[in-house]
Amino acid sequence: MPDKMTDSRVEHRRQWLKTCWRWAALSVLSVLTGRLILRPGPTAACDRRLACDRCGQWQHCGLPKADQARREPTRSG
Repeated sequence: MPDKMTDSRVEHRRQWLKTCWRWAALSVLSVLTGRLILRPGPTAACDRRLACDRCGQWQHCGLPKADQARREPTRSG
């Protein structure tokens, strides 16, 4: 008889832990999804040239973004 009681407690504990992990995973996914949705997008004040200036190949790069950044006047902040 004590074996059944012990097995029942172990099973109950397993179910409780599974439930906790599921809720934790759901919480993490919810937070990450919320951050992706509420993440600010590019603004008018965004300086595209900044990313290209950090690249050592900026002056000779043939990518459209680099060409456009070279044509745009430098913004002074």
